[in-house]
Amino acid sequence: MPNLLTRLLLEGFTSHEHTEITFTEPITVITGPEGAGKSSVGHGIEWGLTGASRSTDAGGHGYESLIGPTGAMKVGLEFSTQHGSHGPLQVLRSAGPKGTDLAVAGWKGGIKILEGKMLERLGTNGGVTKDQIHALMSSVRFFSLSTNDQKRLLVDSLGLDFDLAGLIELMRDHPKASEFVLTLQDFAGGLDDQTGVRLLTALEKAAREERTGANREVDTLTKQLEDKAKVDLPEGVTVKDKAMAESQLRGLRTERDKLLREQTQASAQVANRQRLEKEIATLGKRHDTTKAELTRLGPVKEAPKQDVSAVGEVDSEVRDLTSQRRGYEKQFADLNARCEVNEGALKRFEESPGQCVVLPTLKCAASKEGSAHLTGLRTTISTQQAELKVLEAKIEEITGTIESLAERRAKLTKPVKAEGPTQGEIDLLNANLTTLGSEIDTKSAALSAIIKSQSAASKGLAEKIPALDERIEKGEALIALIVRAEATQEGQDEKTQALAEATERAETLDALVAELGPKGVVSRLVQERLGGFVETANRTAQTITGGEYELSLIHEPDLAVLVTRAGSDGRLPVSLSDSEQIRMGAAIQVALAERIGFPLVVIDRVETLVTDEAKGNFGAAMIEIAAKGIQVIAIGTGKVPDETPEGVQYVEVGA
Repeated sequence: MPNLLTRLLLEGFTSHEHTEITFTEPITVITGPEGAGKSSVGHGIEWGLTGASRSTDAGGHGYESLIGPTGAMKVGLEFSTQHGSHGPLQVLRSAGPKGTDLAVAGWKGGIKILEGKMLERLGTNGGVTKDQIHALMSSVRFFSLSTNDQKRLLVDSLGLDFDLAGLIELMRDHPKASEFVLTLQDFAGGLDDQTGVRLLTALEKAAREERTGANREVDTLTKQLEDKAKVDLPEGVTVKDKAMAESQLRGLRTERDKLLREQTQASAQVANRQRLEKEIATLGKRHDTTKAELTRLGPVKEAPKQDVSAVGEVDSEVRDLTSQRRGYEKQFADLNARCEVNEGALKRFEESPGQCVVLPTLKCAASKEGSAHLTGLRTTISTQQAELKVLEAKIEEITGTIESLAERRAKLTKPVKAEGPTQGEIDLLNANLTTLGSEIDTKSAALSAIIKSQSAASKGLAEKIPALDERIEKGEALIALIVRAEATQEGQDEKTQALAEATERAETLDALVAELGPKGVVSRLVQERLGGFVETANRTAQTITGGEYELSLIHEPDLAVLVTRAGSDGRLPVSLSDSEQIRMGAAIQVALAERIGFPLVVIDRVETLVTDEAKGNFGAAMIEIAAKGIQVIAIGTGKVPDETPEGVQYVEVGA
């Protein structure tokens, strides 16, 4: 099977002035002295694919630290066919002072579009993500991630989002969950298709809430059945008298409602009388006040007239000054625009002294013609700025004059009240007197009618209503006793049946909560999805660690990765040294590469394998990995051996 990555170009990338590597064997070992740029090979592949590396943030910001002394860098990648008849994929990512760029042979589009198409093309199982590539480009990357980032990588790579329809089918299989399936469907119908463990948690919460309601119903029914005390009815009253008692109670309530209506009407009459008395008194005071005001005002006097000619002179002067100011403002705008053009030309001329952008025929500022033009340009700008200040002063002076004229006009047009009342004021007061007199007459007539209509019979309502209230209260208490007596004599069978059904439902929900919990369906689904990944990783771990360590994936209380000693049943997590992280990280890389269909891993820091046993196990594991069709690029110190093993290519950098 051909290598996925066939060629690599590093130009101006960190310490690589110009490095080209052609990958001819399944296993490539990058060697060289300290500081020769061995790790940069892996960093270059990672940056070329994703635009980010361990030296930048996730968005690629900080790439400037990767640029070598030349001030610009390029990373070229060539990949073999991954999807049927597609030819080689050639990628060139570059960066310099103006930013970054990405080119893919035969494709068009911006960086994001090209990255999306490229990542989709490279993975045989539906494409790859940048996070997955980052994990495959360093054997210690996985252990440097937070628990949440590890979980996100596994969820994205292993498909741990569960199908809703499949989940409901699992619930149907549970022996006591069939009654809850419809409730489950109603609850989950509004959620999206990719539910995962979050849906299971939400369903468990819903089941717990329903179980709480069922248990509450059981408690209520139990208490009702236990309350079998006999209800003592008054002497001569039986359960059969319930209808007659209800009829009598309705009659009492009807009589009481009638009395309440009469009382409301009587109260309204009293309130109306008091209101009219207050309104008549208020109107009388207003009538007297208006009459006194007429006497005080005396005869009508005319107000002085405004000086219309003076106002016209002010308006004419304001119009002339406004026209003059507009002219100065236009001169200011035109001159300011020309000054900005000259200033821009001067700035570009000074920033590019080797080429005159204003007069392209002038080769440089140091030439005689360029120097003369530069001096003239500065003189022109200085003159224009002085003229702008003069125009600005004139505009401010005219504006101040206009504001003074506006104040003068306001004084000329200010209304002057006559010393005595106007005819309109006198007419208005007389009209008010007439209206007030009419209102007083009308309300006085209404008050007289109310006084005549009040009857002495309404005074007894306050005594009749409390007596009826007492009789109604006794009737309601009697009916409540009769109802309780009926409940103790009848309905026992119905309550017993309801209690049995509620108890069965509570037991069903208990079982469903357990099934939705961490040790139920979650455990089965997670184990099913992760089983293949763990098995693949541990096959590589068996060889690369000599059977010393294995990988365990747990999901309680949350999804996490544990490296344990072999045979410990995943109970004893191990704190790994650098060497152990390299080896177990490589095992995770291989399992991940197989899962997502991206057969390329970069194993860095191989120099941490110091013992002969560790080196031997590592070499054997690399052969096994290559046999799976996964291309391996191992980075570490050491010299190229005299005899190169079959299937292994040594590339020495910095020699």
